[in-house]
Amino acid sequence: MSHPSWNIKDFFKSWKLPGLVAVLEGITHFGTIQGDSIAYINIVKYLRGAGNSEIFQAHFILRPVVPALAFPLSFILSYRSAIALVNLGFIVFGTVMTYFLGREMFDEEVGSISAISFACAVPVLAYGVAALTDGAGYAMLVTLIYVALFKIPAEKDLRSAFLFGLLFGVAVLTKETTFIGLVFLWIYYLVNRRKSSIENVLVVTFVCLLMSFGWSLVVGFNYVGTYGEGLEYHGVGFGGPLVNGKEFVLSIGYAYTLLLPFAFLGFFMVDRDAFRKLMEVLVAAAALVVLWPTPPEGRLTFLTFPAIIPFAAYGISQASAIMADRPVFGKLDKKYWLILILLAFIISSNFLTRKLYFRLI
Repeated sequence: MSHPSWNIKDFFKSWKLPGLVAVLEGITHFGTIQGDSIAYINIVKYLRGAGNSEIFQAHFILRPVVPALAFPLSFILSYRSAIALVNLGFIVFGTVMTYFLGREMFDEEVGSISAISFACAVPVLAYGVAALTDGAGYAMLVTLIYVALFKIPAEKDLRSAFLFGLLFGVAVLTKETTFIGLVFLWIYYLVNRRKSSIENVLVVTFVCLLMSFGWSLVVGFNYVGTYGEGLEYHGVGFGGPLVNGKEFVLSIGYAYTLLLPFAFLGFFMVDRDAFRKLMEVLVAAAALVVLWPTPPEGRLTFLTFPAIIPFAAYGISQASAIMADRPVFGKLDKKYWLILILLAFIISSNFLTRKLYFRLI
């Protein structure tokens, strides 16, 4: 009786290994309390009848999806753990969607590298499974980018457009930074009009805005108020990248660490079609990042990841092939070089997260 032989190449042909990595990283960074965590805990308490109406006086109420999903879990877990468990599910989902984005843009190998890079990035480790909404926001953002690139152009009927609009609306109610997905949808349509239907794009936009602004009317807090709170952050007025260039550059390094040089490599090596798509994603994400009023930080700069991570993953794939083709270095196969690079990234990301962010409460 023959047994299937183990093959290292199989590691990079599926979303399963990245999904497992996401679970393990999520468990080891589970449930931390960050600055805004109390606000989300208070929303869950309110749903349980143990809170007060003060939750409607801040922008956190515009993000009801994670607290609503945590509500039933809060009967068997602590409020903090209930929120963190919801985020863990989102991070695993986001890891899988990052795999599909990389696979459709390039191939299975790049998809796997992209997914592992997402699951082990410092902002994901620090904030992804904390008692916040960042992890869910990241997951929904990459989902919207994938849908806008590969699903909406393929589905021409208005019923599908309505369903996609619901998805976009839920994403915005998860975290308003996912408006990036809607901005990208329009950029992609305007640049590639033959690939999408204006009717479908309008339906998606209408349903998304109806849901998000409808909810803001219900709770009595709007998105302009969210931006206003950002302007009052630390009492410095506008403090975004346009006036804090040095901090912005540092935030890029903290967000991507060892991925950054490979992203530069990939930037120069991807083909024309992939380059154009990723640059369109980058423009949509960078517009929000640059105009965001609070001082630059890694978790906000990381909103550009649906573009940067595929660039980096392709760069890692190409660098591994180049190393395997060099004298002396060629004693190791491409896949071993790929594993070594990813291990270096994972170790450095975990170390930096422990040093700068992570603490057990």
